[in-house]
Amino acid sequence: MKTNKLTLFSVFSAFLVMGFVDIVGIATNFVKEDFKLSETEAGFLPSMIFLWFFVCSLPAGLLMNRIGRKNTVLLSIGLTGIAMLLPMVIYTKFVVFAAFALMGIGNTIIQVSLNPLLSNVVAPEKLSSSISLGQFTKSIASFFGPILVSAMVAWTGNWKFVFLVYAVSSLLAFLLLVAASVERESAPTAALSFLDCLSLLRNGRICALFLGVVMLVGFDVGMNVRIPAHLNAVCGLSLEKAGLGSSVYFLGKTLGAFAGAFALARLNPAWVGRVSALMMLLSIATLLLTTSATVVLACVFVSSLGVIAVFSLIFTWAFERLPTKTNEVSSLLIMGVSGGAVIPPLIGFMTTQFGAVGSISILLITLLYTGGVMFTKGAK
Repeated sequence: MKTNKLTLFSVFSAFLVMGFVDIVGIATNFVKEDFKLSETEAGFLPSMIFLWFFVCSLPAGLLMNRIGRKNTVLLSIGLTGIAMLLPMVIYTKFVVFAAFALMGIGNTIIQVSLNPLLSNVVAPEKLSSSISLGQFTKSIASFFGPILVSAMVAWTGNWKFVFLVYAVSSLLAFLLLVAASVERESAPTAALSFLDCLSLLRNGRICALFLGVVMLVGFDVGMNVRIPAHLNAVCGLSLEKAGLGSSVYFLGKTLGAFAGAFALARLNPAWVGRVSALMMLLSIATLLLTTSATVVLACVFVSSLGVIAVFSLIFTWAFERLPTKTNEVSSLLIMGVSGGAVIPPLIGFMTTQFGAVGSISILLITLLYTGGVMFTKGAK
């Protein structure tokens, strides 16, 4: 299979757009300050994004069958660009929540459709490595998001200009993909229904692994949101400097993705999952014992290293459990990403009631469950 460089570049540029959603972490803290939101109210901002993974993942798949993978990705990029423009045009609490919701819909659609589109432009034997490269590309956007916010504050005095940068970037990615020549995939197979996917939860192991996704994504989003707030409230850093904590977290996730791929290929996967889970649990527990910004950042970095490996193992074990129903299993697990909508409000509520101890306690609960999944490979 031969694919020109423009086509490959256009598809990988869409992975950058996929990573724009992670701006929710640092943005939540600025929105909270701008509109004097309570911790509980602020906790619902990430929910505006991740709720749609439950609502829209299957409809996005049906839409992809109807209009094709390329057009579905284009739609998702367009929705992301519009979502980024809204706070620049009208900055009110209602508009911000609406923009985050639209951002979530766009991100759900791109998560469902981009990997299948990638299979249209690379040879089958290169698909796995290409998906890994795409996730690395996404991590670049996640890593530089908080840095870009700090730069906008320093250069313009207004953090919201990060949305303009993302909107322009979305437009460029959209135009690149429009210009790319991507062969349309063959006719789709029979469409799935919600009942097809939800019925898999009757399988105890699949149910345990699904909840593992809910908890792990809840931890991931919760960390993204709470790191700057924790550094600000507990360690005394300014909000602008505290935002760099999110970049440390995403840097660890990026490096962990490479290290995890190497370890999973050469070591016992179950052992890698257990070590990753313990590493994450111990590093977050340490946050209860320190107010040093340096130690907190070190713990944040260590906790992020195992996220990708654990996530990959959950999917692998679910596919191994039901090898003839990988489409249904994949759709169900993607719906589990909606855990990013459930956990942050709980963290916000517990922070309001008990301060930093409350938020860390919720993070520890998510890791205790995830660790249990790693040690048992899900329910039997």
